[in-house]
Amino acid sequence: MIKKLSPAQAVATDVTEDTEYLKEQLQVVIKACEDYDDTAAYAALDRLKEKQWKPQTIEAIEKIRDVLFLHSDFDGAVELIEYYI
Repeated sequence: MIKKLSPAQAVATDVTEDTEYLKEQLQVVIKACEDYDDTAAYAALDRLKEKQWKPQTIEAIEKIRDVLFLHSDFDGAVELIEYYI
């Protein structure tokens, strides 16, 4: 019954990622973090959620969002982005 009620989570491993778009949006997040603008950072991260990404990219985006949302750690988010880029 749980499987029927839970949404199926398809893991896309053969996705062709739009790396230019990814880098562009991550640069927007970096700039927003430098300006302590969490609204702009979340908007850029939300735009990234609209596309399909490989599981490791999704995990990285979620880690960045968690650092911002849970800890309000703008510097930590920038460090994570620079690590992933």
